[in-house]
Amino acid sequence: MVKIVGISGSLRPDSYSAQALEIAATRVRALGAEVKTLDLRDMSLPFATGETNIQTTQT
Repeated sequence: MVKIVGISGSLRPDSYSAQALEIAATRVRALGAEVKTLDLRDMSLPFATGETNIQTTQT
C-alpha cells in the first residue's frame, strides 16, 4: 500500500492550498492509498525568525 503525507502550511483560514490538499487526498484515498494530512494551523509551533538561538542539550 502506498502511504502519503500531505502538509498544509498556510495559516490563512480559507486556504486554497489546504482545500486543494483535501481534494487530492480524497482522490488518492479512492485509489487505495493511505493518506495522512497535517495542518500546521492545528499545531503549536514556534515562529522562526532567525533572531533567537535555540539551546540544545548534548548527550
